Amino acid sequence: MLKNFFFAGLIVLMASNPGWGLGKSRSIFEYRTENSKRTYLFFLQGKPLGQLGSVFEGLGRLEDARGYRFADNLSLDFTPLGTVYKIQMANKFLVNDKGGYLGNETELQVSGQSQTILLTHQDSRLKGYIDRGGVRQTIDTTLVSGIFAADNYMIDQYELLLAFKDLKIGDTVRDSIYIPQSLTTAPIRFIVEGFNAVTYGRNRDSAFTCHFLEPLDQTAYFTRDKKIVRLIQPTQNMEVLLSENALEKLKPTPKAMTMADLLKITPFYLLFLLAGALLTFPFWRRNFRKPELYISVILGALTYLLARLAHVPVQEWYTNTVVIPGIQTGGSLYLFAIFNALLTGLVLETFKIIPIAMIFFIWKKNSLSGLLLGIFCCVGFGIFESAAIIGATFQTGNMPIFSWGVFERIIGILFNVTVGAALGFGLSRNITALFRAWLGMILVHTLSSYLIVLVQRKVIDFAIFEILTALIYLLALLVVYLIIKKYSVQPKSHH
Repeated sequence: MLKNFFFAGLIVLMASNPGWGLGKSRSIFEYRTENSKRTYLFFLQGKPLGQLGSVFEGLGRLEDARGYRFADNLSLDFTPLGTVYKIQMANKFLVNDKGGYLGNETELQVSGQSQTILLTHQDSRLKGYIDRGGVRQTIDTTLVSGIFAADNYMIDQYELLLAFKDLKIGDTVRDSIYIPQSLTTAPIRFIVEGFNAVTYGRNRDSAFTCHFLEPLDQTAYFTRDKKIVRLIQPTQNMEVLLSENALEKLKPTPKAMTMADLLKITPFYLLFLLAGALLTFPFWRRNFRKPELYISVILGALTYLLARLAHVPVQEWYTNTVVIPGIQTGGSLYLFAIFNALLTGLVLETFKIIPIAMIFFIWKKNSLSGLLLGIFCCVGFGIFESAAIIGATFQTGNMPIFSWGVFERIIGILFNVTVGAALGFGLSRNITALFRAWLGMILVHTLSSYLIVLVQRKVIDFAIFEILTALIYLLALLVVYLIIKKYSVQPKSHH
């Protein structure tokens, strides 16, 4: 049986699609709901500069054009930096369902000089006027249909553009945009450099790093739920941060999962169930009639919920009170990541002992060994964890079923099976063996979690990270297999 336990782990070396990315939105409502609001804070040389408020109003009109309307209010004041320069702008921005530009109505004040722009774009014709200080210029020209538009400082317009692009790490995206304020068309080019952790204010998320080379040098951090949370313009020494607290106060009611969503996500759940069943097949095929097996799996799954409830607040506290302030004052991410990874391993591996011990010591009619209890409890933990993570990802972006993200969750199930075997076998022997197994699994979890900092620092890419993680888990599986084989004896009865 132990040989089957080792070789079952090799299933994780399946072929996977190396692409890791985010699919473009099918409609504007996939990334912004009606009346949703964004507040972007601007900083120049680290000093507050002003803010941009953006509201997606849903369906609306602009003159005779009908589409989806954004209302923007921009206020920037460069005076505290020694320059008498202020910008005030109220803007109505109209797009079609795919984000294509349909027109804008803009009232702009720049250091006391006024400018009014009214443009509509239909059937490849751009019509309207621009009024600068009372001098009106009539506009009637051609402009390609479906083009995206973005003015300087209009972060929500760049966010709109990214939402309707397929983003895949390593790709260079080229297009053209229209710049209404200058009545010009410009090339746009950016590289999707990676998927990294990003800090903005006191918040932290993971985001695609989109490095724009044209029309100006800037880097946007774009999350899977399609928000630009941070934008850096190095030539101007400017930084823009999404004010998450303001966003949360005005956040619209989340969209309920529909039957269509459930049908789309079901293949992922079935895949994880199948992976868990194949990895533990040598063990359940002889015990599938025993109710202890199913109770162990269910208890393991419920334990993940408890672990999550305990882990998330602790993780958020550590990140907000230690990591972010430490990095902002010059601390090393490599150092903070050690404790971050150790904290994760400590919490999750400790909780996995709970269901194993509950059945082992309390259920007098239990006929399964500690080894089997550990395997069944932790495979339930792993399957439920994978389904929960992929479920959240599905709600905020596209996840191909053959992808590194899915591969990551399958090797995660393998690791949970290994942890269960180690903890269960240790528990069946004595408290010292359990402690050693627990400590060893925490160290393995810490090592695999720590590798993500190398991805964030661009030392390795995401594919190499996944391969290294799989190798670590397989090595842990081999070590646990050899230890169990060496000390495999009839467990002492606990009855």
